[in-house]
Amino acid sequence: MSASWQMPLDDSLRIVESQHQEIFDLSDSFLTAIARAEDAAVLAGMVRTLTTFLRLHIDVEENLMKRAGYPHFEEHRPHHVSLLEKIGAIAEKNERGDGVGDEVRHLIESFVLHHDHVDCKFMTFIRAVPAARALAPVA
Repeated sequence: MSASWQMPLDDSLRIVESQHQEIFDLSDSFLTAIARAEDAAVLAGMVRTLTTFLRLHIDVEENLMKRAGYPHFEEHRPHHVSLLEKIGAIAEKNERGDGVGDEVRHLIESFVLHHDHVDCKFMTFIRAVPAARALAPVA
């Protein structure tokens, strides 16, 4: 018999919320660096950090949705797929050394809209999940 530990949903929610804050902070730093006309290598590193973190965040958020039994996961997923496609295109272009400032600005706008209109519904749901679901296994 093997036992596995599951992080309580409240703790998982705090992680997702802190990731949202981190994404906003990274985005703000990038936009500030663009405004200051930072060196291209600095901007490329910032883009790499932002795109990597966004991918991680989407994975964490989707795992939490599954654990919580979020009934609108299938509706939410296409929003993530769209964001992941944008992230992938930006990351690829960034690795080639091409400028991606405008694309990152659009990605940030897309993420903000996603957060404000789609993620907020999930956050409301997760806050209302009974404590008994906190130990639900990942499907």
